[in-house]
Amino acid sequence: MAQVLEDEDDLAPMRISGFDADVLRSAFQNLVRDADVPECQWRVVAECLVREFVGCEQIEAGLLDWITKK
Repeated sequence: MAQVLEDEDDLAPMRISGFDADVLRSAFQNLVRDADVPECQWRVVAECLVREFVGCEQIEAGLLDWITKK
């Protein structure tokens, strides 16, 4: 299960399901392909998608790495 770090006092990790992670990755891939986003901007795009989905600021780097890998 992927983790997204919550930006709260207790810093409890917020979890997203494998299904949700797959949906985010698929949305990212479609967006990058359809908008012809250059690879140097992929991580920023992935961060924006995850933040919009989970509603928190800090995101685990491993999740972003997995979303953006070729």
